[in-house]
Amino acid sequence: MKIHISKLDAAKRQLEAAINIFFHEGDPVSIHSLSRASHEILESLGKKQGVKSVIEMGLEQSIKPEKWKEIKNKLNIPKNFTKHADKDSDGVLEFHTELPEYYLWDACRLYMLLTQERPKNILVYYLWFTIKNPDTIDDSKFPFPQLSQSILSLGSSFNRNDKQQSYLVLSSAYDTAKITNKI
Repeated sequence: MKIHISKLDAAKRQLEAAINIFFHEGDPVSIHSLSRASHEILESLGKKQGVKSVIEMGLEQSIKPEKWKEIKNKLNIPKNFTKHADKDSDGVLEFHTELPEYYLWDACRLYMLLTQERPKNILVYYLWFTIKNPDTIDDSKFPFPQLSQSILSLGSSFNRNDKQQSYLVLSSAYDTAKITNKI
């Protein structure tokens, strides 16, 4: 059997699989590998359409140009570690389990901006991260202003640290059309 998929389809599949694993408290290294693969595709597609990754925008704006390549390489250490064994076959990585959360959030944002769609799991994760990190996300730069009210109203409905309960609350809100699936 063969299937034909576009780069965007591949990114969406990887992203949705990572989100599914995430909300089921699965392996953070697998989540990271899938989210980074998806993020990389979406970031490349975004550059062609003038849509920038928050991670890249933020780093470019806050890091000296001569240090940019060095910092980017450091961010890629976990991604490269999980893909290659030719240079460090005996290596051990100190993996920060919260790192995939940021790549997942930015990949969700990129996907929604590029497609103008809000698939359930992608939007649910995006909302969960935004609600969980009110001190990190700047609402004035929120790319989907019509979601601000949804986020405010849902924020007190669940325990932000209970991923499965959070998923159920946000998923239910999506299903009952409290959150629409179009931007």
